[in-house]
Amino acid sequence: MNWDDIHDIIFEGSKEAVEDIRCPDCNEKIYIRYTESCDSLVYGCKRCGLLTRCYKLFYKPKFLADEQFH
Repeated sequence: MNWDDIHDIIFEGSKEAVEDIRCPDCNEKIYIRYTESCDSLVYGCKRCGLLTRCYKLFYKPKFLADEQFH
């Protein structure tokens, strides 16, 4: 698995699949934060220092469709 695969899982995966995502470099559980007020998503690995930001999403990730995830 790489970060492109993780991006796909975050946007298309089930809540369970998203909760199981681990960093492909160090196997640490990644963090995911969605902010509805600015429609942005931030995810990454605290151990490796990787951070990815997605602003003004065209559509919400599938796991957010049913509930709010912070």
